[in-house]
Amino acid sequence: METQWVTAEPAAASVEELTRTFGISPLIAGLLVARGVTSPDDARHFLNPSLDDLHDPHCFRQMDAAVARIRRALRENEKVLVFGDYDVDGVTSTAMLLQFFRLSHFKVDCYAPNRVSEGYGLNTDAVEEIARRGVTLLITVDCGINDVEELKRAGELGIDVVIVDHHEHSGPLPPAVAVLNAKSEGSAYPFRELAAVGVTFKLVQALAEDFSRSKKLSPEFRSFLNEAMGLVALGSVSDVVPLLGENRILVSHGLKMLARTQNPGLCALMDVAKVNREHMDTWHIAYNLGPRINAAGRLKAARAAVELLTTEDTRRAWKIAKDLDGENRARRTIERRIFTNAVEKLSGIEWGDKKVIVLADETWHPGVIGIVAARLVEAYHRPTVLIALEGERGRGSARSIPAYHIFGALSACEDKLISFGGHSFAAGLEIYKSEIESFRIALAEDAKGKLTDDDMVPRLHIDAELNFRDINEPLLGEIRRLSPYGRGNPNPLFRAARTRPAGVPRRIGNKGQHLSLYLKQSGVAFRAVAFGKGFMADDIAKHQGEIAVAFRPKYSHYSGRIELDIKDFKLET
Repeated sequence: METQWVTAEPAAASVEELTRTFGISPLIAGLLVARGVTSPDDARHFLNPSLDDLHDPHCFRQMDAAVARIRRALRENEKVLVFGDYDVDGVTSTAMLLQFFRLSHFKVDCYAPNRVSEGYGLNTDAVEEIARRGVTLLITVDCGINDVEELKRAGELGIDVVIVDHHEHSGPLPPAVAVLNAKSEGSAYPFRELAAVGVTFKLVQALAEDFSRSKKLSPEFRSFLNEAMGLVALGSVSDVVPLLGENRILVSHGLKMLARTQNPGLCALMDVAKVNREHMDTWHIAYNLGPRINAAGRLKAARAAVELLTTEDTRRAWKIAKDLDGENRARRTIERRIFTNAVEKLSGIEWGDKKVIVLADETWHPGVIGIVAARLVEAYHRPTVLIALEGERGRGSARSIPAYHIFGALSACEDKLISFGGHSFAAGLEIYKSEIESFRIALAEDAKGKLTDDDMVPRLHIDAELNFRDINEPLLGEIRRLSPYGRGNPNPLFRAARTRPAGVPRRIGNKGQHLSLYLKQSGVAFRAVAFGKGFMADDIAKHQGEIAVAFRPKYSHYSGRIELDIKDFKLET
């Protein structure tokens, strides 16, 4: 199916006002307006992310209760344990709390569940094991909000629970001493989109203020919170939360902290991933650092990733980072196999009015199917659920398209599921094998009633037309003011019409899967690279007409010049 290009049409009056107020070019003003930044006040905050604009952590209604219970546990030398999810958001949340308690001279342990044997969230066996350890206060991070039965069991065993989460939730709050979740029903927190690590940062900030006995933090706690923003950036970008509002502020400052961190684990991880700190941005988190941290929880247990971020031993950090790099390579191999197998299962299907994909297999690894589901959504532009079967049960990962709220869809099918949780774009579930077919039918019916044929057309959202003669380093500098990029604030994408190849296109990459060529327009030529478009080399070489391209201009630190990152071609007739 051909991708439809949709070019933004920002309101001219707003563009003119921002251009006049800030002395920026109409192009940059248009990019701001296209992102919903329409007033001078909004633009001022967007272009200058300030820590002064962060909300008070006590905007969480139950923050006082959480701080009081944690403080009592530490004062009375109770056993406290942090239970964190196994993804980057959970790992960074866990690590932040452990680091903070260590700085405060309190010994606190953690529990990192095994994705394969335990699955997502609290489980009764884990709760009972935690009780046997003598734990009386449990802090859950990036999980817990939907684990009602497990929380009841914790209460029966004399364990108090503080929940730090960000997953969707409706209905009464679960049984806990305190619930910190901006998405909970009745929450008064002004910003809903914090990742779990962002909520954890708020808890740590409130604890630091309490321990300092003042809003003015001690120098040690102030330094810790600055450093902790690096973990917030790691977890937030990896969890694909919108990089707007507080997330934009925290990630902007967190990237600076990561660039100069002395944390042994982060330093080792960046060395192993070959990340140049001087030029690090959200891309390096999403594609270099995050996958390596995730690798621990995907294939084994996340405990190693937590240790990486908390160890003070440089040699131990290097060993763990190398191990995680190896796990990540193994993950990529498994991912390729599952993706190939899924595509084979889908071959020959007449899509017609089929709007969702639900596949299951006994050979699939539950820690990798989420990545594969995301790739299938990209390839087929359909909400996708992949289920890894083991015996009579299966664990599934769901990914979706913008028009379909996958957590809401699973809620509509909850009678077919053992458990589920997630967000609008991504979710996880557990299901009996015998229910998979009825679940597939129920999900298809739900999608049929909510998705139109127009929703099924893949779209590429383009910010503006950009002529090659206007591309230069000052322009790139202006565009960079919109970073950090991510969900809600994508790296600006431009369109250029009537370009022509200058020379012969070349296939590059170890399998010739990518494309390199020079494109010329208005007497100006740039080298361009199109990842995953190697298959178009012959068509472009034979094409006698002009070519429209959707692209991002970027400065290559390798070549020392501006190049184009091509996202799509349209061969014009």
